Amino acid sequence: MNPQEIATAVRLGENVPYDDLVEALLFFAEPPESAPSMEIEDRYGIKFTRREAQILDTLLLRQSFVSREKMFAALYATDFDPPASRTIDVLICRLRKKLEKTPIEIIGVWGRGWTLKVDAKAA
Repeated sequence: MNPQEIATAVRLGENVPYDDLVEALLFFAEPPESAPSMEIEDRYGIKFTRREAQILDTLLLRQSFVSREKMFAALYATDFDPPASRTIDVLICRLRKKLEKTPIEIIGVWGRGWTLKVDAKAA
């Protein structure tokens, strides 16, 4: 089972093997002190909310597109009453505005999700 399936099973009250549960908890744990978003905060003087930092870290740590489902699972898998999935769009919009003066751009691809584009020349 992948971490998203485990989180769904827990929400539904199903029995989940201990090892799978531990793996999912580690997957959804808070980012470490050295999370990529922390470096961006320090370098550019930008303050991110916890959810904005989670989105940015999710995008930075994955080399390909992050779908809406995967992003939603990464942000809200441990919440018993998650918000509407469009909440992610609002967070992405705020994050894009904060990143305008950096070489980092969040690119949305219809039907696939989001990815990051980093302008190496400006970095």
